[in-house]
Amino acid sequence: MSTFQYTHPYFNPQRFPNVRNCLTPSLQVNSDWRPGLVRFPPKISNGKLLLARLEGTVDAYDLNNAVQLWQFKLPNPLSSLYPDGFVLVDHESLITRVGDQLFVLDINSGDPLVVKQSPYFDLPSAVFQGADLIAFDVTPEMKRFCVAWNVAEGNISWEFPVDYPAHFITAVDDLVVFASGKSQAACLSVTNGRVNWTVDVDVLFSDKPHESPLQIEGAILSFENLFILGVRPYYIVALEKSTGKVSWIQKLKTEHVVATCGYPDAAIIVLDSRYCYELSANDGTIRREIFIDKQRKEKGFSLFTLPTATDRFLYFSDVHTGTLIAMSLETGEFCWEYLCDAKIPIFNAPVIVGNQLFIVDTKGRFYGFLEP
Repeated sequence: MSTFQYTHPYFNPQRFPNVRNCLTPSLQVNSDWRPGLVRFPPKISNGKLLLARLEGTVDAYDLNNAVQLWQFKLPNPLSSLYPDGFVLVDHESLITRVGDQLFVLDINSGDPLVVKQSPYFDLPSAVFQGADLIAFDVTPEMKRFCVAWNVAEGNISWEFPVDYPAHFITAVDDLVVFASGKSQAACLSVTNGRVNWTVDVDVLFSDKPHESPLQIEGAILSFENLFILGVRPYYIVALEKSTGKVSWIQKLKTEHVVATCGYPDAAIIVLDSRYCYELSANDGTIRREIFIDKQRKEKGFSLFTLPTATDRFLYFSDVHTGTLIAMSLETGEFCWEYLCDAKIPIFNAPVIVGNQLFIVDTKGRFYGFLEP
C-alpha cells in the first residue's frame, strides 16, 4: 500500500496507508446531498482504528503504525445506499451487519462472538446501552420506530414510534434521547422504553415569528444534567435531563446549527460558513463570536464539516476541496490547512485521540497527524 509523509509546524502526519473502498463517513446530513453520500465514520477503540469496506470486510489497524491487525470477511458486500455498518458495544467488541445477518466481533482478534438474524436496523446511528442495541427501525410498511433490541436474546425489548428520519441517538445511563419528529424530541428509559418526557420546540418558540419552520438538527449533546440540541434556524436549547424543562436558550446569527460539538471547559462550539460560536454549556452565555465568512471566501472554501475542538484549535474540513483546516480559538484565524486531495470531498469530522488526529476522505484514504 502506498503511504505519504508531510511536515508542517502545526502537525506531522504519520505514515498511513491508502485504504480504498471504505464506506464514506459523514456526521452531517444535508438534504442537498445524494443518499449514497450519507455514511458513517470509522470507530476508534483500544488503540485501534476500525472501518468497514464496501467490498464486505471489517478491518482493524494499529493507530501507532497503521499496521493491519485483522480483517473479518462478511458473507456479502456492504450496501452503499442502505444502513449497513457497525457500532461499538464496548472496548472489547463491536456489532456489524450485512443484510439481515448481525455479527458481534471481538475487537482484539476480529473473531465472531455471536451471529444472529436481526431486523434491518439503521446501524450507523445506533448506540449500545446496557444489554440493548438502541436503533432506528423501518418496517416493510415504511413505519419508523426507535427500538431496543436485546442482542443476547434476539428480540425487541421495546419500541417507540418516530415520524421523522432522525440520524442521531444519544444514550446516557438509563436515558436515551432522540428527535422523534421534525420539531419534537423524546427522552425514554433504556430499561423499559417508558417515556420520561417529550418536547415540541414549536411550542417553546410559539411567541417568536420565523421565516422558516423550526427543525431539530444534528446530534444531541449530553452535559452534566442537561441535554443540548440545535434548533434550526438560529437556536441552541438546553433541556433538563430529568424533566425536559428548558434550562436556557441562546439565539445565534447562524442559521445552520447542525455543526455542533462539545469539548473540555464546559464549552459548546457551533460552526457554519459565516460564524463560529463558543458558548458556555452551563448557561448558554456566548463566550466568543467569530466572523469567518471573509476568510472562507478568500480561501475558496464553501461548506464545512462538523468541527472537533482542543483547548487551542478547532479542526474541520471543507467538504468540496478536501482541505483539513485548523482554526485558532484565540484569534479566529485559519492558521493551518492541509490539502488531502482537491478532487476528493471530505464529509466527516476529524477524530482526536490523545495528541493524534485522524481524518478520512470519501475514497477511504486515512490521514493521521500528531500534535506537537
